[in-house]
Amino acid sequence: MRGFFRRPSPTVEPASGTMARRAFSARALGAGASALLPGRLQSATPDQVSAFVDFSSRIAVRSMNGFLNSIHHANPPSERIRPLQPKLWRSNELRLHGAIQSWGAKFEGVPSDGWGYPLNGNWKSPYENVAAWEALVRRIAELTRGREIYWDIWNEPDMLGSWLGSREALFATWISAARILKQTLGPDTKVGGPSTSSFQPAFFEAFLSSCLRAGCEVNFLCWHELEPWSDIALVERNVRYARREYAENARFQKLKLSEIHVNEYVGEVDQYRPAELLAFLFYLERGGADYAARSCWGAHCEDNSIDGIIDPRTLQPRAPWWVHAYYAAGCERRVRSDSDFGHVVVIGQALPAGANHVQALIGYYGHEGATAPRLPVEIRLSGLSRIVKSRRARIMVMRIPDVGARTLITLPVVFDELLDVVDDQVLFRVDSLAVHEVCAIRVEEI
Repeated sequence: MRGFFRRPSPTVEPASGTMARRAFSARALGAGASALLPGRLQSATPDQVSAFVDFSSRIAVRSMNGFLNSIHHANPPSERIRPLQPKLWRSNELRLHGAIQSWGAKFEGVPSDGWGYPLNGNWKSPYENVAAWEALVRRIAELTRGREIYWDIWNEPDMLGSWLGSREALFATWISAARILKQTLGPDTKVGGPSTSSFQPAFFEAFLSSCLRAGCEVNFLCWHELEPWSDIALVERNVRYARREYAENARFQKLKLSEIHVNEYVGEVDQYRPAELLAFLFYLERGGADYAARSCWGAHCEDNSIDGIIDPRTLQPRAPWWVHAYYAAGCERRVRSDSDFGHVVVIGQALPAGANHVQALIGYYGHEGATAPRLPVEIRLSGLSRIVKSRRARIMVMRIPDVGARTLITLPVVFDELLDVVDDQVLFRVDSLAVHEVCAIRVEEI
C-alpha cells in the first residue's frame, strides 16, 4: 500500500440543504487574575473592551496546535511546520510517520478511510461484511507494527456520507476493530472514538455504554468542532463536560478513558480568519483538551498547504500561520489573561522581551453576539518585572488582518510607543480592533 488509507472525496451537501459542510472530514485521518475584570459578556457588544495579561501568574497548558493531512510525503514544507510545534497530526500517509514524529506530533489515523464511505459510491457495510472489515484492520495493524499511532476507528459516523446503518451496527464495527488493533499491536495501543462531526453527548453515552458492555477499552474520546453558527466559547464547556461526565466518571472507569481529543476544529467559513482560530485555541486550552487538530477544506486537504495556512506554491504564510506560530512559541510560558467581553480573547506568554517574541495575542472573533465591526480595547500588561527590568518599555502592536487566502509576509505595525512602567504595569489602548483580526503585542526593554 502507498499510504495505508484510501482518500475519500472531500465534500457533500447536507440532508437539510441549509448549510454546506462535509459529511465527513476531508482526507480525515489527523484564579486570582480574573478578579481584575468584571464578568465576561457573551452577547451585547460593549462600547469598549478591557483586557489584561498578568506575566506574574503562570499557568500550565497543553498546546492545541495540530493539523490534518494536507502535506506531501516527498516534500513537506518542514521550515514552515517546525515553528508551529504541532502536537497531533491526523494523516492517511504512513510515509509521513517519521517526519510527523520529528516535529514533535503524535500520529493519528482512521482505519475507516481504508474501507471507504457511502459518499464514495459502491459502499459495502462493514457490519454486513465482517470478515473483509476485520481483514482490512489486521492488514493495517501489521503494516503499522512498531509505530506509535492513535487509532480513531471511524470518522464522523453521525453523517450520512460516512455511515449508513444503525448505531448498534456502527458500535459493533468499532469494537471489532478495536479488539484486533489491541490484539495485534499490544494492550497499550490507544483506540478512540466516536469522532462525531459535532459535540453529541447522547451519542457519546450510547457509544461508551456499548463499549462498556462489550468489555472493550476506549482510551480517548474525540469529536469535531466546526459549526460556524455557534459560539466558539461553547468549546470550553463541551470539553469540560466530557472530562467530567466521561473521563472522570467512575461508571466508565473500566474503559481506561484518559484523554479528550477535539481532532478537527475551525469551520470552512473561518479557515482563514485569524481571530476565530485564536478563539478555538483559547477555548480548547481553557477547557483542558489533551490534543486537538485544525480541519482542512477542499483542495487544502492535499495541496501541501498545511491545511491552507501557507500558499502551497510559494510557501509564504497566510494570516493563520502567524497565529499558530506565535501561539506555539509561548505555550510553555503561558500566563493568565482575559477580557471582559467573550468575543475578545487574549493569550499571554511570559517570553523574554525582545524583537523575536510576542508576549500577547488578542483577537475579536465573530459568530453570535459580535455585532460591532470594530472595537476599542484597553490593555493592561502587569507583572512586567518578570520580562523587563527597566522602568520604561517599548510596546509594539502588530496586526494579523483578515485577508482571506492572500499571503502575509510582514505584519503592519499599528501601535509603537515607549511607556513608563508604573506599579509593575503599563496601560495602553488599541483604538480599532476589527472583527476577525488578531493583534500581536511585543514588549521590548529600553
